[in-house]
Amino acid sequence: MIRQDLLAKLDAFAKKMYTNNIYNQFFMKKQLKNAQVVFAEMWKKKPVQLLFGASIILLAITFLIPYLELYPEVMTKTAVPLHYNIHFGVDMFGAWWRVFTPSIVGLLIIMINTIFAIVYWSKDKMLSYSLLLTSVVLHVFLILATIFMTLLNLSYD
Repeated sequence: MIRQDLLAKLDAFAKKMYTNNIYNQFFMKKQLKNAQVVFAEMWKKKPVQLLFGASIILLAITFLIPYLELYPEVMTKTAVPLHYNIHFGVDMFGAWWRVFTPSIVGLLIIMINTIFAIVYWSKDKMLSYSLLLTSVVLHVFLILATIFMTLLNLSYD
């Protein structure tokens, strides 16, 4: 009797979870469709095109600087300098692929800020513009960090 009762409860729980899973899949598809519609509406605005385009171009520059200047040479090294301090000199070494860390951070910044810009577009367009502008400004700083890291690697032999 207890076992049948337990099996019945387990079956009801499984059906409920299956129904919730179907609902969640439908809900996520609906949310994704809404995000596509909102992004299409956002993309019609010239400032959004300029800011998003500038972020993508700056991200490409952030990837290209270490790739064109360092990539063939640093792969053979066991550790490359990643940070320079005026008091201690080079104070951080790492694997060769860590020279691409600012690029990866930049990609995450674009993704997160764009997602938040889409979410807040219908509520506050100025906040969405500010998020996209923040991506551009942060990419300028990431390019500076990439340039300094590249110069450090070129001068440190």
